[in-house]
Amino acid sequence: MNPQRAVALRTGAVAPRFVGALGDNPQVSAVSRFHDQVWDFSNESQNPALDKSMKRIRWGFGTPDGRLFTDPPFRSLLLALKQFIYALRWHSLESVPFAAGTLPHAFRQAKRLAAGILF
Repeated sequence: MNPQRAVALRTGAVAPRFVGALGDNPQVSAVSRFHDQVWDFSNESQNPALDKSMKRIRWGFGTPDGRLFTDPPFRSLLLALKQFIYALRWHSLESVPFAAGTLPHAFRQAKRLAAGILF
């Protein structure tokens, strides 16, 4: 299958191509880009009750074997997880997109899934 083309849905709509797969690096927040190792949503999430760490996604988390999720063996899973989180915010097909402040929470849940796949 050609990665440049998306599969057409029955309605005839075409899904957007996968972000980041071909090296594109779009803005994900006021201060972060797609391929950054930390996505910072501090400007978008103005809740003063949340610590700054709760407004960030750190992609380089440690794995049980001592490696980082940003290491080369995990590159395809890292890209897929980034694309998933990106899609929740910017390309929701059937519902309202997630607010920027909810993405770090969604990431923490998805991180548990990724850890389960890896180990």
